[in-house]
Amino acid sequence: THVAVMIIRLGILTLLGCYLGFGISDGKLCVPRMAPGSAVVAYLGLAVASTVWSPYTNQSMQWLLILLSYAVFLYLLVASLTTWQCIGVAVAVLCAVGCFEAVWVLVQTLWYGVKRASGTFFNPNFVAGYLAAIWVVIFSVAGYFFSGRKKWICATPARTLSLLGVGILLGTMLAAVLLTQSRGGGVVLLCGLASVMWARFGAKGIGIFLLILLAAVIIPNPWRDRFYSEYLVNPVGYARWQIWESSVRAIFEHPFGIGLGLYQYEAPRLMFPIESEIVRYGWVAQSAHSE
Repeated sequence: THVAVMIIRLGILTLLGCYLGFGISDGKLCVPRMAPGSAVVAYLGLAVASTVWSPYTNQSMQWLLILLSYAVFLYLLVASLTTWQCIGVAVAVLCAVGCFEAVWVLVQTLWYGVKRASGTFFNPNFVAGYLAAIWVVIFSVAGYFFSGRKKWICATPARTLSLLGVGILLGTMLAAVLLTQSRGGGVVLLCGLASVMWARFGAKGIGIFLLILLAAVIIPNPWRDRFYSEYLVNPVGYARWQIWESSVRAIFEHPFGIGLGLYQYEAPRLMFPIESEIVRYGWVAQSAHSE
């Protein structure tokens, strides 16, 4: 991950240099206005406060730099997407990356027999969340592909082929997310699907979404099977009340955090006992980690 972080930071610095260079040559620097801007500032402010109070400042500073670089990249992205053509290029890049990751997951699963493929990531949940986010973007584009009063029968062959290509891409990425058996990735995909269906089709869209959700629960698929198998292998895997209770207690004890990236050292103190286990506090997943 160190090489990946280095590449990301150098890429962001390069984009920032280009942004400043073009702005200086034009004689003005425009900072874009964003609706979630205040939330971003509040989140970064909490991160700074957590770093100030951190007992291990150096480690927290590394995570603070990562969060700041993400915020800078977000503003650079918004500042760069000035035309619909730019947005089209960005979506095309997302399609290419998502297609590559999805195909690689299918190859790992069907060819190499990997039980839970992870793509180019080291965790199946990461690639599932990554593909789910890209899937929602592509699905939203497909949802508005035919606008106004145009009918399917009036579509030109080129538009029909384009829609067919988008459908194949969405199907491939959906299959990849299901094959990862990631519960979190599936939830992200369903939440994104519900949002797009509501924005595009209103109440009818929510009705269709509920039918899709019902089919996902009833029809056997790797994502649904993971919920059942996880409970059989790990009976306390869904002890969410205890996890939430630990999370709330940690928040009240440390409202500004204990430092970014340091939760792993606080988590063992919040683990709760498990009956019939010899090692009563040996379950890391039952802490408030990632909740």
